[in-house]
Amino acid sequence: MDYYNKTADECLKDLRTSIEGLSDEEAENRIKLYGLNEIEQKNKISPFKIFLEQFMSPLVIIL
Repeated sequence: MDYYNKTADECLKDLRTSIEGLSDEEAENRIKLYGLNEIEQKNKISPFKIFLEQFMSPLVIIL
């Protein structure tokens, strides 16, 4: 995957695309195959909880 060491043509070949990009049909096929290009969010910790956890540190309690 070291794309930084490859030429643009080699990268396009590896990614099975062209300089014009993917066709609508190919994009739909890849969405079905790989899913949407989204980062899954885990349980988000609220800023208030992060703030309260700062005071649970033994060093903070001593100070």
